[in-house]
Amino acid sequence: MAHKSHLLKPEEVLKNWSSISPHIEKALEHSAGEISLLDIARDVLNLSSHIWVTFSGETLVTVIVTRFLNYERTKMLQVMACTGGIEDWASWTEHHRILEDFAKKHGCSAMSIWGRKGWGRRLQHLKSRSGNPYTPLYSVFKMEI
Repeated sequence: MAHKSHLLKPEEVLKNWSSISPHIEKALEHSAGEISLLDIARDVLNLSSHIWVTFSGETLVTVIVTRFLNYERTKMLQVMACTGGIEDWASWTEHHRILEDFAKKHGCSAMSIWGRKGWGRRLQHLKSRSGNPYTPLYSVFKMEI
């Protein structure tokens, strides 16, 4: 079955929070604790982060959290959290196109994804409309002292 993805408006996030928040919490289990569920809710309501949902029929299969990163020389759309159950990752290409178009529309020149090392395998089939793949730039490690 085809997947259908769209960006939720802040009022839709509030209305559907009980069904989307467990997905985000699951993704945050793999983070270093730098952002919380409350932080994401606040940022979405302040329009500084975005929540995307993907459905297969009536079933919610992914929830993705994005935000813009503004640097002096570039603007980037960052995928901060992604969770769900798409089994055929090649089918995720169309959703990625939606994110790419959103990024371009808002003046971004790049996209990035926070994720575990295994994301490299998941992303290797994706290419931008201009033919560019995701390139691993560096790894981020953290040590509590």
